[in-house]
Amino acid sequence: PGPQGAQGDAGPAGPAGQNGVSGWQLVEREWNLPSGNGMGIYADCPSGKQPTGGGWQTNTISGTAVHIAGSFPQYMEPHPYYGEMSRWLVSLNNPGPPTTMWVYAICVDAQ
Repeated sequence: PGPQGAQGDAGPAGPAGQNGVSGWQLVEREWNLPSGNGMGIYADCPSGKQPTGGGWQTNTISGTAVHIAGSFPQYMEPHPYYGEMSRWLVSLNNPGPPTTMWVYAICVDAQ
């Protein structure tokens, strides 16, 4: 075999990759739940981020329960004062005594 030849020109650029996510951030919000109230409570993602998951936790004592009707992402139209709002929303009823609840949102930069 002869000597190695010169390196050739670079090939054309490949196609753009798929959109992805980055900037993972856990947002937590604490709420004091009054007794006997149905409500929606939420954890807001920072501006420019979107919720990809979330959940809730409560400190209710044995024998009492917070009734969860739903736990889901909520995307809002931009607000003139608050800007873009994307959040994780928990819809619930608290038939028991007042308690504390935490709602969590997993927020990411997404395209």
